[in-house]
Amino acid sequence: MMPQLVTVRMRTEQGHRFCVWIPVIPVLILASPLLLLGILGIAITSWIMKIRAGAVLLGLGRVIWSLGGTRIEVRQGPTRMLISLR
Repeated sequence: MMPQLVTVRMRTEQGHRFCVWIPVIPVLILASPLLLLGILGIAITSWIMKIRAGAVLLGLGRVIWSLGGTRIEVRQGPTRMLISLR
């Protein structure tokens, strides 16, 4: 299942906590013109490189759909960041 929500949590050096929830579907709707340009770019590149564009898009879609449940934790000194895809 495609991720529905991206959560970004951050703790600063002073101990302040910061959290942002980003819904994926509205962001995709707003970014759809850019996605169409990206698909066009993939199609042109696939044609030049003699690769099937459908296979490239299918592989990209499978990677995106498998991201659900991914957690990325970054620590640098006293600052910590957690990115969670649900």
